Amino acid sequence: MLSSLKDWGQKLYIALRARKREGKLSFFHVIVILTSKKGLKKILSIALKLVALILHKLLGYNFSEKLDYYRFRKKHFPSNIQLRSMQESQSAFNFRPKIIVIMPVYDATSGFLKQAIDSALNQVYENWELHIINDQRNSSDTNEIIRSYSELDDRVKAVFKSASEHSLSFSKSPLVFPTGDFVTFLYQNDVLRLDAFYQVVKHLQTHPSCDMIYSDEDQIDGKGRHSKPYCKPDWSPETFYSRNYIGKLVVIKKALVESVGGLRHEFEDAEGYDLLLRVIEKTREIHHLPMILYHSRSGHKYTSSNWKHKSYSAEATIKVLEDSLIRRNIKGTVVSIGDGSGDCLIRYDISDFTKVSIIIPTRNKHDYCETLLNSIFELTTWPDFEIILIDNNSDDESFFDWVEKWKKREPVRFLYIREESVFNFSRLMNLAAAKASGKYLLLLNNDTEIIDGSWINRMVEFCQQTEIGAVGVKLLYQNNTVQHAGVVIGYCGVAGHTFVGQDRFSSGYFGMLNRVNNYSAVTAACLMVKKTHFELVNGFEEELAIEFNDVDFCLKLLSKGLRNVYVSDVELYHYESISRGHPHKTLKSYQQHIAELRFFQKKWNNYILRDPYYNPNLSTQGELYTIKRRFD
Repeated sequence: MLSSLKDWGQKLYIALRARKREGKLSFFHVIVILTSKKGLKKILSIALKLVALILHKLLGYNFSEKLDYYRFRKKHFPSNIQLRSMQESQSAFNFRPKIIVIMPVYDATSGFLKQAIDSALNQVYENWELHIINDQRNSSDTNEIIRSYSELDDRVKAVFKSASEHSLSFSKSPLVFPTGDFVTFLYQNDVLRLDAFYQVVKHLQTHPSCDMIYSDEDQIDGKGRHSKPYCKPDWSPETFYSRNYIGKLVVIKKALVESVGGLRHEFEDAEGYDLLLRVIEKTREIHHLPMILYHSRSGHKYTSSNWKHKSYSAEATIKVLEDSLIRRNIKGTVVSIGDGSGDCLIRYDISDFTKVSIIIPTRNKHDYCETLLNSIFELTTWPDFEIILIDNNSDDESFFDWVEKWKKREPVRFLYIREESVFNFSRLMNLAAAKASGKYLLLLNNDTEIIDGSWINRMVEFCQQTEIGAVGVKLLYQNNTVQHAGVVIGYCGVAGHTFVGQDRFSSGYFGMLNRVNNYSAVTAACLMVKKTHFELVNGFEEELAIEFNDVDFCLKLLSKGLRNVYVSDVELYHYESISRGHPHKTLKSYQQHIAELRFFQKKWNNYILRDPYYNPNLSTQGELYTIKRRFD
């Protein structure tokens, strides 16, 4: 909010200065501008934003965020007219699968239970069955509610279980019934959007081979007020192994669920995550509907919509992830994150402690290079690495004395290369990579500093994997706020870093800042890639001499079917662009910026329009990971 006010103020200042230079500015002109219809609307908008900011600071009530989401829902949630149109149009579907909805019920709140069942009964799409698995320990009121619904609609099936049976045991479940094509779950306190099944089946008309579909979701409170939209990325394997981001509404082919053995009650508290882990090992046909089709009940003891209060424990998560590693024949250990979320971290065993080539471009600034090299050699625990310092037109005599010192200090592990052409970051990377003897290339800015000695180990854990392209890390400013935690394509028409300025230990969007995530790109300020993968995409694009070259490189990896990963538990300090200064402070450099911007936009327009790892319901013009607003 403050940034948008600042931007508007800067634009107003520039406009007024322009009028002054033209001799068209006076006190009278200022009054005319401010009292015009457009000016008054802007003043009112600023006043409302200031009031919202005060309420947020004083009361903790984020009025602006709630207003943005209210407007979003008005625009994107279906009206009654649209729902009736959907109901009529479903008759044209060529494929009308039956969806089996499973609802385990225990210790339910009557009002919430009725709302949950009603949200199934009132679905626009009609070919479904709701199987309510009712624990016999439930109250007589709950039993009566379930019986009444089963009598009301023959699509509602009541499955009564004895007190000794596990609440989600499938010994009498619909999974062993011959009917049904897809399976999903509805929890007793939650609510489906009325077109949820319609949207799923509509997607299946054009994607009949799809095995699993998941959607976005939000929260509702006891009064039905919506908040906290969770807009998820498209299928992201490394993100999923970090935590069950797929969430509540997930529709899976029943035959696939049966083939993996259904839910396993021995993994109590993480049955759903365990089931999905086994399902994804059998298919790559996993699709995401970027629509908020499911509403989780907030503030209730059985809710799992808030990432900090998941319904599974860390112990259960460790068990299901360890079991997944065994099935996939991957060696590693699983440890709890320890923040109360139930999420865990997989530490993969390293198969080969081979050489890593650390490539550092520089021009003068040996004091910063000294800080960096000292931190690398003093802290790094990785046994085999080399430093390749590629110098572009340094002219400071003290810099060359410093180079000679390091040549003597590290005659084997320190390699110096001089390149005297006009600065081209991409060319420097390509030249240094050609000289590298390591299996892994680690691109590193000269204005960074190592914090943790295991940084290379953790990056190699991911980089060694066959389908991984670039591995990036969390970069911090000196004040311990975030400088980089992944890159979103399409931000302001190009690309942008996520969570910039947030506290190092803050959670970010649903815990993303401190979790492993797939991103379309990561910054080359600290980036690891296999040398073979670097060569596969012909290295860096030399048409992009100054800007966007690292994003371009990552997108080339992505286009080859490789996934890029942000590893949050590796942190470095980054002092940002000390050697080169501002990239376009002169007319010539600004023209270079425009040329490279247009080159990048033309080449990667499909990713700019739709970054698969960033939800289209989120803003690309305002603050990242906020709901899309009117100006987006």
